[in-house]
Amino acid sequence: MEQEINYNEEPVHYCKYCLSLDNPVVLEGTDLEYCKYCGSTDFEESSIEDWEKQFEEKYKQGKYLKINAKWKTIMQSMNKDFLQK
Repeated sequence: MEQEINYNEEPVHYCKYCLSLDNPVVLEGTDLEYCKYCGSTDFEESSIEDWEKQFEEKYKQGKYLKINAKWKTIMQSMNKDFLQK
């Protein structure tokens, strides 16, 4: 029998700072991972619903799947400020 998988119940792993869902970069020969967008080494796991609420609050762009193409530019400009600190 095939078991139906509800992917919305699977936790998502994301960058705690910029909320990127991309796979982190792992430094060769170590267990250290970092975000390729902002350089943060802090990651969290939560439900996709909790992640989306955080995304909406941080970027003020609405739901992630309904944002326009300029989101990447907004995220990069916010992260540039973070990296200069």
